[in-house]
Amino acid sequence: MRTVTMFVLNNCDRDARVLKEAQSLTEAGYSVRIIAILDKVTKPHEVRDGFVIDRVIRNPIHYRVLRTMRSSTRSFNVLFRKGINRGYRALASPLRMLRRLVGSSSIGNSSHPPFNQTRPKAVLPRSRWAQKCARALAHGLLRGVQAVQEVVYGIIRRILLVFHRPLSFLDFYIRAYRLAQSCPSDIYHAHDLNTLPVAWWARRKLGGILIYDSHEIYTETSTLKWGEKKTMGAIERFLIRRTDAVITIHESAARELSQRYGIPRPMIVMNCPRIEVNVANSHRLRTAVGLHSDDLIVLYQGGFLPNRGLKNLLCAMQKLPEQAKLVMMGWGKLENELKQLAQEMSLLDRTIYFIPPVPQKELLLWTASADVGVIPYQAVGLNNYYCLPNKIFEYMAAGLPIAASAFPELSRVINECEVGVTFEPESPESISHALLRILTDGGYRRQLSMNARRASETYNWSTEETKLLALYGELRHV
Repeated sequence: MRTVTMFVLNNCDRDARVLKEAQSLTEAGYSVRIIAILDKVTKPHEVRDGFVIDRVIRNPIHYRVLRTMRSSTRSFNVLFRKGINRGYRALASPLRMLRRLVGSSSIGNSSHPPFNQTRPKAVLPRSRWAQKCARALAHGLLRGVQAVQEVVYGIIRRILLVFHRPLSFLDFYIRAYRLAQSCPSDIYHAHDLNTLPVAWWARRKLGGILIYDSHEIYTETSTLKWGEKKTMGAIERFLIRRTDAVITIHESAARELSQRYGIPRPMIVMNCPRIEVNVANSHRLRTAVGLHSDDLIVLYQGGFLPNRGLKNLLCAMQKLPEQAKLVMMGWGKLENELKQLAQEMSLLDRTIYFIPPVPQKELLLWTASADVGVIPYQAVGLNNYYCLPNKIFEYMAAGLPIAASAFPELSRVINECEVGVTFEPESPESISHALLRILTDGGYRRQLSMNARRASETYNWSTEETKLLALYGELRHV
């Protein structure tokens, strides 16, 4: 049995592409292990569908340095307080003794003063007053020390976070390589450019075959800074020519990689869903948010992330009839901001609804209960402009008409299969017009739905996995 080690820089709990590929290879007789990232919602070791997921902790050196600084600061402050208290106690005892002596000598030898004569006041400060002064001084000193500590910590933290991404990558590479070294494999499969260095190093040191699975045009990702794009581009240029095979997700990405790096055209394995259940006649979304049978559901499913045009989508809902409802099914760092926007428009839980993501195996059952699926991505970079996300194939498998941004790959699939319409993602008016065209014409919507189901007979994982298995079969002889 041939062994495969896959590398992925996420927790691999919902990464549909990685999980599908691992399951297909396992069913074909390969022994598959995925090395991923451990977080609060996952386990270090997991067996799923016959393959293994081993997860490594994320603990890069700059995290350790900052934690050590915080711990040392707390320890120093505790010792500082103890030192102040000890110093005060050492000073307070002599002061009390002197106060008593001064008080007793100031009234002569008489043990009791006359009835009309008051006891003289002590010339030294009372211990309570001295205690307040000492505490105030100690508090002031401590606040000053803490202020200096915060300034120093902030400076070091800003310096270290400049290198956050490379230091985090390096930490993962070291831990993942050690794990791979404990059980060498015949094939090392790197999912995306951020794992290609460790997969290449494992192949170089341990022997075997190297496959680069490019999920996107990584160097054109909008979240990368200029320096990061240049660095990652140089790494990709060096390593992509040292792989045994390259896989990518669509024709535009294959053409771009081939032209940039002068390599043979990569194999295309699209992110189509595995269709295992009958998704007809589902009402899960309507039940979950309490909608009527005559309401028309516009569905966005996936991450609530920047550059996906979600604010424009919410604004477009203001221009649709009351019967149209938008369900946002997913998660992400923009969730609260999007909910706030919907609240300000007085549409939250009236026209716009948010529900959490569902398990991957149940996704199509939920998707099928909508009336139209929407993909409003923005053209913030070449990676977004050439995108062909999983959701377009999931919408088709569920029989949904599609309204999507007028980008090359999205337009190609939508127009070839006649499954929907496109719009300009920067214009809420264009988005609303496209949705109206589908929602207001029942006959047109039903025709698009039939076309989508027919297209899913081609665009599904059963078709795509044959390409993957054929590639692995060819590599047996490398």
